[in-house]
Amino acid sequence: MFSKSSFRAAALAMTLVAMAACGPRDFPMTTRSDEARSHFQEALRYMDNYMNRQAGESLQKALAADSSFALAYLYRGVLTNNPEERQKLFERARKEAAEASMAERTLIEAVIAWQSKDLDTALKQLETLRETFPNDFRITFTYGRVLFDKGEYPAAAQAFEQAVQLDSTTVAGFDWLANAYIRFGEYEKAKTFYRKAAEVTPEGGNPVLRYYGIAFAELYLGNVDAALAAMEEGLQDYLQRNPEARPVFVYNSMARINLENGRPEKALELYEKGYSLVPNSNMSEMQKQLWLGRLHHGKARSYAKMGDFRNAWKHARIVKKMLDAGGEQAKRFMPAYHYLVGYIYLEQNKPQKALEHLQQADQNDHFIRMLTARAYEMLGQADKARDLYAEIVNNPIGGLERALVYNQAREKLAQYAAQ
Repeated sequence: MFSKSSFRAAALAMTLVAMAACGPRDFPMTTRSDEARSHFQEALRYMDNYMNRQAGESLQKALAADSSFALAYLYRGVLTNNPEERQKLFERARKEAAEASMAERTLIEAVIAWQSKDLDTALKQLETLRETFPNDFRITFTYGRVLFDKGEYPAAAQAFEQAVQLDSTTVAGFDWLANAYIRFGEYEKAKTFYRKAAEVTPEGGNPVLRYYGIAFAELYLGNVDAALAAMEEGLQDYLQRNPEARPVFVYNSMARINLENGRPEKALELYEKGYSLVPNSNMSEMQKQLWLGRLHHGKARSYAKMGDFRNAWKHARIVKKMLDAGGEQAKRFMPAYHYLVGYIYLEQNKPQKALEHLQQADQNDHFIRMLTARAYEMLGQADKARDLYAEIVNNPIGGLERALVYNQAREKLAQYAAQ
């Protein structure tokens, strides 16, 4: 449901919303059609709240009313996941902006610079816009968003604070403020603003990822039960808004939190409960197979934690059989299989075999780093273990994977420093 590409589109869309107009007295929108202007403003509000399907429909209507609307092309480009189509739409925005205001042309160039990872150029252009429109929420918000992408989290938080003072009605403002705070360890503040983002989520919106943020902050604070309570609250909010939904992903996340905090029996229960929503759902057959594979993956890890290695290997073999049957398309899941096998071997106190597989798993995953560090420690290679613990502690980028292992890594580093 939440693929990497959809997360990327949502994040980029929200950032670019910050660059657009609240109204003609704030930021100019060159269009010959009042109808196009209305649909465009409607699209911005949808994107403010991560409702990108509705936003795309409104932008299409805006372009139907005015085929020369430069900013509408810009945002259509933002919402597409097709790189070639995005580039064409951005170039069309550039072309149509020849007849637009200097502010609009600056905005479009800032977006293109940002897309090409030229963040310094994007910031300079946004600074120019901030001088002209100092009270515009969207420009201030976007300035913070680019700072966030540069890794300047305290400065980004300051910009987001200013943005929510200008407009306290958007999910994006509070959400990215919380994201900035969690990146530099202000977990109580992060919880406050994730909850505020959930509170302002409108009808038709989905607040579940805000509750994920609260749960992550609680895990960083060492509050496992509070993290699970936040997940449960988010689950109920999600189901209340979407009674026909099948939130298997939430159950899986709750299972993993339980599993890595000494509750494998509860994890097993939640993995099975989540998957029970899948067979009779309207998911595609491919999606159903993915969730079946995740079920066996989770059950294998749960049994391994319980010391039931016969069942752990039984489910690991099922995963491997599914991958073998999946052909070329299934090869992308092999790192996850190696993670599973390494996990089981580690629980069996076989660090060398574990390491052989963990080194074939995702090396950018903080949780994999933790498992690999444990294997190195068991093999007496303390320097390599310490380096991995340092990567976990010093690299703030990561979701549930980092939240699950951060405190362990920090404690390990402290132990090494005391030696």
